[in-house]
Amino acid sequence: MARDSKLVRCSRALLLLAASLALTACTSKLAKQEEFSGFLSDYSQLKPVVAADGTEVLRWTSPELQKRTFSKVMLDPVSIYPAPKPGPRLRSEVLSNLLVYLNKAIRKEVGNEFELVAEPGLDTLRVKAAITGVRSRVEDLAAYEYVPIALVLAGANTAAGTRDHVVELFAEGELLDSYSGERLAAGVRKGFGRPLENDSQQVEMENVRPVLDAWAKAMVRLLRPLVQPKSG
Repeated sequence: MARDSKLVRCSRALLLLAASLALTACTSKLAKQEEFSGFLSDYSQLKPVVAADGTEVLRWTSPELQKRTFSKVMLDPVSIYPAPKPGPRLRSEVLSNLLVYLNKAIRKEVGNEFELVAEPGLDTLRVKAAITGVRSRVEDLAAYEYVPIALVLAGANTAAGTRDHVVELFAEGELLDSYSGERLAAGVRKGFGRPLENDSQQVEMENVRPVLDAWAKAMVRLLRPLVQPKSG
């Protein structure tokens, strides 16, 4: 009996370890190669780094970036790339709303510290970014979907008969010399929204708003060492 009890405890420990590893794999902080969208022209030089906000990201920075002096920022509108395909839990109006929200948040945060311009210039750093699509599989769906927000089964509560759905957002972007078009930096960032509570719940703005707010603030932290603050 004692031996059987020990075996049961060991089995439970192994199951918990397996569940923990599965959860870690599902909620990896860094985007994987198969999750790259094609928005960036080159991913080969991306390396894991810790961003100024403490988040792990994939990034490449040209040695030329620190040699340049910028005093203005040109923000391209954030887009969704590739073209979105809303699914059963992700309505088209939510996609439109999150895009509008992120663009407003970025312009507000960046505009508070730096001069924003609409045209290229010798002292202007250009920012291009997109919310990018990833491939995800939801257990009760037969097909794969390409959507800007991936619904990934975390598997944390499978043994208890319930499932947590982790909302993941992916963004890709690059910094360019607006005058010459030279690429000076590129990166891929992954964020985690508020999880869905059950299989039927749809993604709403409240699930993704914290991530969008964090990304807007992260943009400012990225630009601070590179662009002179606006006067006054």
